[in-house]
Amino acid sequence: MNKRKKRIQNETDYLKYLRQGIHNSDCRNHFWAAVEWRQPQAESYRWKYYFLQWVHAILGIIIISLGAIQSTNIVGIFIVIAGGLSTLITFILSLHRYHDSWKRYRSSVEKIKSLTRIYLSKNEPFNSKREEDNDKLYVLELDKIINDESDQWKKMRDNQDLSQKPLKY
Repeated sequence: MNKRKKRIQNETDYLKYLRQGIHNSDCRNHFWAAVEWRQPQAESYRWKYYFLQWVHAILGIIIISLGAIQSTNIVGIFIVIAGGLSTLITFILSLHRYHDSWKRYRSSVEKIKSLTRIYLSKNEPFNSKREEDNDKLYVLELDKIINDESDQWKKMRDNQDLSQKPLKY
């Protein structure tokens, strides 16, 4: 047990551990293809979201504080710059939707991890006596998760497109 704790120190190690437990090479490759890209993307968007949210909050506090003690032209210029940066960060957060992307990737990775644990423990629906049937069902379920994620991306993109198109009368 102690060796396992040393090997699994972060999310990537845990995903590698799950991958090693999958005996069928096609299922193992399918699993890895599903999480290999999504896990770093989720972490990247989480970091960007938190970083920009903190910067945005700090700039807001600075703007308010400097507005209260505005006594020189330099302070006024700094207020304008900080307000511009705050506006820019708000724009970036809304444009790239880091929070939504992070949640979407994280959700997909968690669904894949959960499905893989069920598959590895041979619980329902992966309790068929024929391993080939379990393997095929596992790949189909992985594909469903990936397709659901793709559908969510399409809906988000379509909603963005609708909000940017001019109305026709």
